[in-house]
Amino acid sequence: MTPARLALSSLLHQPGRTAVSVIGTAFAVVLVFMQLGFLGAVENTATLLYGKMRFDVLVTSGEYIDLSRPGRLSRDTLARVNGVADVQPVSIGQAYWRNPTDDPVKGKQRWALTVVGIPPGEKCRLEVVAQDGASVLAGSWLAASTAETKPVTLNGSALIDPAQVQSVRVVDTAGKQYVDVTV
Repeated sequence: MTPARLALSSLLHQPGRTAVSVIGTAFAVVLVFMQLGFLGAVENTATLLYGKMRFDVLVTSGEYIDLSRPGRLSRDTLARVNGVADVQPVSIGQAYWRNPTDDPVKGKQRWALTVVGIPPGEKCRLEVVAQDGASVLAGSWLAASTAETKPVTLNGSALIDPAQVQSVRVVDTAGKQYVDVTV
């Protein structure tokens, strides 16, 4: 008897057991591919911000936990390292924008925005732009100084119908635009 015929005979001897084995193996393969998908999603999420930044070397504090708790790292210490031409801090700010309309269908929506890279000490404004081009101020804040370890949090609101929102932008008091996100 050939090996292929022996394998086929073994599979056909108990068809119920063969079907259960095939289903169990297929389920395990599906779970493996799901885990690979989760791994890819986590990697993309973890590197999305850093992929948008331009740098040769990114140095974080030994106290770094996550983006909202970066710890402290002295700029002066980094600037004294031989071969370092320039040191730029990264400032992080969070803004929460909500629509305060009384209509429960259209209103009471809340968006969390994290703004990275605004120069420390910069006076910023969060503006909501309607489809007709009108700009509504949702709030303003002072970007965190390099000595601060916690991001600045702004709770702002703009009375505008969510269906009419074209974009949300961050500008400084002189009108320089840092971020413009189409909604």
